Amino acid sequence: MAVAEAFGDIIKFIKGKGPDGVRIDNKLFQLHYRLTTFIFLDRASPTTLSTLNCWITTTYTLPQLLDKSDQYPHSDIAYHGIGAHSARAEKHYHGYYQWVPFVLFLQGIAFYLPHWLWKLVEGRRLSSLLQEMQLPVMDPEERRTRLANLVQYLAQTLGSYNGYFFRFVLCELLNVANVFFNFFVINCFLGGRFLRYGPRALAFFIGSGGPGASPMTEVFPKLTKCNFQLVGGSGSVESIDSICVMALNILNEKIYLLLWFWLVLLAAASVLAFAWRVVMMSATAMRVPMLQARARLADVHDLEDLVESVRLGDFFLLSLLARNMDLVAFRQLVTDLARAVTHGQGRRVSRVTAPSAGVGDPQTLIKRAVTHRSAALD
Repeated sequence: MAVAEAFGDIIKFIKGKGPDGVRIDNKLFQLHYRLTTFIFLDRASPTTLSTLNCWITTTYTLPQLLDKSDQYPHSDIAYHGIGAHSARAEKHYHGYYQWVPFVLFLQGIAFYLPHWLWKLVEGRRLSSLLQEMQLPVMDPEERRTRLANLVQYLAQTLGSYNGYFFRFVLCELLNVANVFFNFFVINCFLGGRFLRYGPRALAFFIGSGGPGASPMTEVFPKLTKCNFQLVGGSGSVESIDSICVMALNILNEKIYLLLWFWLVLLAAASVLAFAWRVVMMSATAMRVPMLQARARLADVHDLEDLVESVRLGDFFLLSLLARNMDLVAFRQLVTDLARAVTHGQGRRVSRVTAPSAGVGDPQTLIKRAVTHRSAALD
């Protein structure tokens, strides 16, 4: 019971937002560490297993009898891959079922790891910059003051966020590698039969799989054979050839079929998203339309001036700010920032005094900027 409650707490933690409600990534990134981690951890929930000898020893099926399984039950075989055989007959051993919950749990942790690393290196920088402006209700005057402070700070620090951006890209690349790595892990775990598991099962369902047992039955047999020894009444050892009922494989075959299609879709989406990130890094002409989509009714000349003044990391930071601010506030932000960096002191300060990436706390630097601004007015 305590283990089940622990799993429940982990799942709630994964599904929930952070304490400040700030979104520091994108929807696809969330598919990796929220939905995919949830799928693996939920399927890894402990299940009561039989204490029969079949569960504590390796069982086997007979591959040569799978070819005759199209005749079942009108043949001499007991079930798909089960029947009489000689001592030299080829056997396919199954021992994975003992480790399914543990492997699924570790894979769930693996999908959460890139998000944890990004949170670690991000260091709540975006939350500090927003100053709670992501909240839906805020006093208008307080919002204007905080927006002015943010513009002042960004004007001084433009050009220092490339490291911030490339750390995020590295975590995205880790997401892509994670999908392929876990697909390979499952394929090895199931004896090399996971690679084509989805297409074979789909072909069997639509009637083009050919004769014989279904791929689901082949990979996850419901009946297997096992040999164990007993001591007879006379003290002699008796070897018993028995049939084992693998009831849990009825669930395992569907779990791994779901995982096959989900991992393939996630891999395709991740590769396309990473390719789009590469395009965005090289195609600066796309940045003005992207800002227009997030800052509607903003002067296009202001947006063009801003795009000319910012680097790749700066544009990435602006996109994160756009995800956490309402349209009106973000439009005002980019308008004021464009005018600050293209007129007078704003651009000169951003070139001379911009701190290096990762130096200083944003809230502290914002307060310093406001102090200098007040002193200049005095």
